[in-house]
This record gives sequence, structure tokens and C-alpha cells, in this order.
Amino acid sequence: MYLRACSSLLLLLSLSAGSAAQSSLTHRSFASNSTISGAVRTMDDHVVPNARVELRNLANGSILTSGYTSFNGGFEFQSVPSGAYEVVVTDGMNQVVERITVQGEMATLTLRMPSRSAGASSAGNNNMVSVAQMKVPDKARGLLRKAQKAMAKRDFKESLVQVEKALQACPDFAEALVLRALLKLDMDKVNDAVADLEHAVQADPGYATGFLVLGAAYNMLSRFDDAIRLTDRGVSLSPTSWQGYFELGKAYIGKLNYDDALRQLNKAADLAPKEYAPLHLARANVYLAKKNYREGIAEIEQYLERDPQGPDSAKARLALEKVRAFAAQK
Repeated sequence: MYLRACSSLLLLLSLSAGSAAQSSLTHRSFASNSTISGAVRTMDDHVVPNARVELRNLANGSILTSGYTSFNGGFEFQSVPSGAYEVVVTDGMNQVVERITVQGEMATLTLRMPSRSAGASSAGNNNMVSVAQMKVPDKARGLLRKAQKAMAKRDFKESLVQVEKALQACPDFAEALVLRALLKLDMDKVNDAVADLEHAVQADPGYATGFLVLGAAYNMLSRFDDAIRLTDRGVSLSPTSWQGYFELGKAYIGKLNYDDALRQLNKAADLAPKEYAPLHLARANVYLAKKNYREGIAEIEQYLERDPQGPDSAKARLALEKVRAFAAQK
């Protein structure tokens, strides 16, 4: 669990929609039908299985549908309405985008990715020990355990000392990089934390926590498209991680995509501890944005019931009064 609820959403907070810089390949126009099929291959013509594929509406950036490539690198989207789209393929930290226009007939395309780094092909089963993890020396593991014990005692200074020693012993130790990033997030050194987290996911593409915490850090920087891309990868590696769905929900709120935000937050609520109050604030944000004041009020009330003395409780009470007064005038 994160040291803190990385930028917990406040009621009635105005979030700017992030605009991730995406690299587009050539624009292709296809005539007719409503099926898009394709293949994802590396530059040296190897198939890319288990890569995330999204079909995004070019007009507003919303995700129409998504999935993963099959064992032979293939994918297919059916029942696609006519319009202009982006096909976005993500494999680890690599991403390619191609624009297409669908007007009725089947569209077929091949997207080329950089070659996967060593060990990436084993990513996807979070219960397996990755190649990167097996290379970590015992000395570094022992130092990380000391850092984790110090963190459990809330001795963050000692935890940082020990994790620095662990990284001196093994600079590519993903778990240690993530722990140091969490300590930096707690010190509000978000950009420094992002550098450690990007290093971690490159060093071990099978370590789900690295992707999930990186997604949370991107949310803190309002880099919502990047947050979705990296968190989605973390969730694919660890599908029972409620923190991942929570961060996805926050990112979609940042993009003003409230329907997708609510779906992700509901998944998080199904998996999270019942006492985790910030989920109610996040869902209140969505309901209020959709002008569903009754549900919004109920979520604020549940937040205050579960965490009456929390860091956001005073603001939540003030917001509750304002929303009740506004709803009464409707």
C-alpha cells in the first residue's frame, strides 16, 4: 500500500484534462465495414503477444474498446461505428499509435513495436519469479528487508538509508527502486520518484507494483493518459489490486471521462478494504460531475462516517453543506 493516498481527490476539485504526447504513425483510410483486425510485430518481425490494444475515438480521446493481442500477436475489434480512430498498442514502456478512418468495410493493419527487453516475455504472471528478480544478490535483498522493517516502524530516515545501500549493491533492483520512490513521494519529490519508478519498470517488466505506483505518480502530475497506460499494465499483471483500479478511476476523472471512472472505482470498491474512505470521495466527484446529487451526497456521507477525522473531512463537510443547499433549490 502506498505511504499515503497519492493525491486523494477532493470534492468539487477542478482537474485539468491531461494530454499525453503520443507519437502517431501514418494516417490510413479504409473503406467500409465495422471490423478492425490487425497484428502487432517487432521491427525484426517477431510477434508481440499479450500487448495492450486500445481503440480510441480521435475526436475526444475516449476508449471505445480494448483488449490484448493473442499468442500470434493478432487482435480484432468488431461492431466499430464509422469514424476516425487511433489504434494504440502498449507493450511495457513501448507504445505505438496509428490513425485509421472506418467507413464500412474491414480494416486491416500491422503495427511495428521495438523489440522487447530481456525478461519482458515472462511478464504477465505476477506469481512467477522474473529473470530480473533472480539476478538480485542476497546482500541487496537483506538490505531491502531492513528498509521495509524501518518503514513499518515509520522510521523513514532509516528506511531511506537502507534502501540506498540496497541500490548500491544492485542498481537495477526494482523492489528497492519502488520503495525509494514511495519515500520520495512522501517527501513530495514527485519527479524524482517518477525517475526511480520508470527505472524500476524497465529493470523488471513483470513487477506489477512498479507499474501501479508509477501510474499513481503520473496522476499526481496530471499526466492522465500515461497514468492509464502504466496502471492498466500493472492491473494486467495483478488483476486483484484494488489500488490499480482506484488510480485508473482517478485518471479517468482527470480526463473528464466519468462513465469509465465510475466503472473503475466500482471495481476498486469490490476489492478494497471497506474502511478505505477515499473511494467514497472519488465516487462523489463522479456523481456530482454527472449532476446526480443524491448519490453524490450519499458518498460524501459514507466518507465522513468511515473517516470523520480524516485529512479531507473538514472540506468534505463544507462541500456536503453546499451540495445539499444546491440540490434543495432544484
